[in-house]
Amino acid sequence: MSLKRASVWLSIVLGLPLVALAGAPASEANPALGPAVGAEPIDRVDYSDHAYVEAEAWTLDELASLDRLGENLSCRPRPGAQPLIIERARLALLDGLGIRYRVVEPNVQTVLDERAAEARAARTQRDATFYTTWRDITEISDLIDLLETTNPAIATRVSVGTSVEGREIFGIRIKGASAPADAPVVVINGCQHAREWLSPMSVCYAAEQLVTQYGVDPQITDLVDSVEFHFVPVVNPDGYVYSWSSERFWRKNRRNNGNGTFGVDLNRNWSLAWGGAGSSGTTSSETYRGPNPFSEPETAALSAYMESVAGGAPCTVGVDCGDGDECTHVKAHLDIHTHASLILGPWGWTDTIAPPREAELREVQEAMQAAMTSENGETYTAGLGVDQLLYIADGICPDWTFGVLGALAWTYELRPAGGGLAGFDPPVSDILPGCTETFAGILVLAESVKAVGLELGVTSAPTTIEVGAGGATVEASALAKGDCDLSVSAVTLYWREQGAGTFSAVPMSDTGSAYEAALPDQACGTIVEYYVEASGNGGESVTDPADAPATLLTAEAIEIVLSADDDFESDTGWTVGEPDDTATTGLWTRVDPEGTSSGGSIVQPADDSSTDGTLCWVTDGAAGASAGANDVDGGKTTLLSPVFDLSATDNAAVSFDLWYSNSAGGAPNADTFRVDVTSDGSTWVNALTVGPGGAATDGGWIPYAFQVESVVALSSTVQLRFVAEDAGTGSLVEAAIDEFRIRESQDCLVPPGCAGDLDGDGDTDVFDFTIFAQAFGSMTGDPSYLAAADFDGSGLVDVLDFATFATDFGCLPAAR
Repeated sequence: MSLKRASVWLSIVLGLPLVALAGAPASEANPALGPAVGAEPIDRVDYSDHAYVEAEAWTLDELASLDRLGENLSCRPRPGAQPLIIERARLALLDGLGIRYRVVEPNVQTVLDERAAEARAARTQRDATFYTTWRDITEISDLIDLLETTNPAIATRVSVGTSVEGREIFGIRIKGASAPADAPVVVINGCQHAREWLSPMSVCYAAEQLVTQYGVDPQITDLVDSVEFHFVPVVNPDGYVYSWSSERFWRKNRRNNGNGTFGVDLNRNWSLAWGGAGSSGTTSSETYRGPNPFSEPETAALSAYMESVAGGAPCTVGVDCGDGDECTHVKAHLDIHTHASLILGPWGWTDTIAPPREAELREVQEAMQAAMTSENGETYTAGLGVDQLLYIADGICPDWTFGVLGALAWTYELRPAGGGLAGFDPPVSDILPGCTETFAGILVLAESVKAVGLELGVTSAPTTIEVGAGGATVEASALAKGDCDLSVSAVTLYWREQGAGTFSAVPMSDTGSAYEAALPDQACGTIVEYYVEASGNGGESVTDPADAPATLLTAEAIEIVLSADDDFESDTGWTVGEPDDTATTGLWTRVDPEGTSSGGSIVQPADDSSTDGTLCWVTDGAAGASAGANDVDGGKTTLLSPVFDLSATDNAAVSFDLWYSNSAGGAPNADTFRVDVTSDGSTWVNALTVGPGGAATDGGWIPYAFQVESVVALSSTVQLRFVAEDAGTGSLVEAAIDEFRIRESQDCLVPPGCAGDLDGDGDTDVFDFTIFAQAFGSMTGDPSYLAAADFDGSGLVDVLDFATFATDFGCLPAAR
């Protein structure tokens, strides 16, 4: 071990910063490999005559034009402003093409020099660590050696292959001694694109955290003992070296294309969906895909390496592994890039075809998004190809690992989301935050593949069944996680009356977003016990509750009474106006509304919300000469409900349909719509506010509901008010309400028993007549029967009691 490596090893063992690498000398020059990493370049590109511009490109043709004229710094471009480095002399060509642009930095070299000086200064800090400044290929290789030396029981340096220019593509395998032989494998690689320096730094940080925190951090220890990790920090070592020595913004590898151009975009060279519109066949292009799939030794080496650690047989290209192909051990893969603050799932090659295992992909990426965003406040956005966050990109690494190896796979586009030149040449202060954000996402991903099997959860568990409403819907989420061979074959709802021995089984329907089935309608007061079970294609099953049927969910059948059921087809006592109302137009009116529109958006409804009526309350339903003629102007207008007596209930729910639009006009999304409640006629409490922004502010009938007792105390003087307000100059505000209801749950209305039921069997029949006849005219016999037959309480069973009994003869409780 060299003195330098020994000092770094001691720094980790003693818990000190990795200062030794901060001042590491440059590697010795190797004529076969070009200039030494830390040496002064022989022919460094000078960007003094280049400008950094934001050029607008909305089509693939416009993107291709930018690609020919300059260097688009977007890893995977999306419509809109493109970060472009271009010779100032070529700006006139953009003008000629009609491409709009804005010059952000007229001299790119000035910015690069500032960044380089900052990075050099960071190396000399007394408290410098490995992540204080940028690290060249030799320093990264030394760190991998150091991590292996630090804990050889779990860390092993691996050789993945060699590059076009003969450099080693190296990595590190991390696996706990107690991890199972067939532990799920996670592969994380960086730096397919040479200029994205934050990528290898973040891969190194993740590997270092797993090694140094093993045995210290409980979560990390558990993951390393459960999951096998493979990290490849620099897939493109030649390009990375070249970006240090000669051309800071070099993207591709260093293939000599034989026509004066160099380089293949490694992340367009993978075999799945290779050669489409999301890459280029032009050798000078930044997205040149190469002459054929895996033409480059870098992609050929990494794909072969992943197949070797995967085991099993690869799945059929482009086919969901759940169709019978053997699933491999590689369960997850990340390809780390910069920059856009995005988490991009499959497919990259199409934005119209949803990938298999979509629900599982979305669940994991949403969890990664939340973890990465919360780490330092940098907002990450997650999406699949069908979400159309970017233009398509074909022949990319994550599509191959997802479609061929069956691994859950994503591209991370690290910070920043914008930033101009700082995107690919960020300040050194971005290094550690970018690393910790990446590691937060990696932990979530590793936890997800560790949990292999069926995952089931009841997402909507009713506790009541409304009598006469057709039952109560149960919703559940079911996923097959971490194994592409496993799938959900059935989800079933099991229910019974409380105390009964046998469960009834109801298959739950897959709606696309959930599994649904209904608990059937019940007699009032009946308590139903239920649980949900999910079954896998291999015979696996899970339940919710987890120990069902030992533990069960319950729902009680209840009566619902409508205290108000108002479709506004008649006058039911609603009033308009409060003393502080100031609106001059758009006052509340009960009318059949006339539709109005502005800028292609409907701002006032043309009909009420029901199919069997015409009237609703609306802020002046007349269309007028223009959309803004009769909208709410000058202040607020208030609609007051009648007063409701809700004192006899302990549960009251208000529901109504609302139309609200404030997104049109010269000052959109400046106003709010309020619903307030009072229980005493004087103190008003807000129950609902819609706006100023959001999807519910651009029209359309939307149902709303809330529990009254969650806002105010239930009383005999409950009242509601609906307030539409025009607060912003130029606002166009319209509102309407319809289908207003107040629903109360009450104790079950149990029918009275039969008065002549003397034997207590529930009805009045011939057996009861026999008992009555024995008691008639005497006070002999069973005292309880005699007392029961004395209906009028006279002390004697006589003709008056017989008249009562005769009237009740044939009684059944249900008939009452």
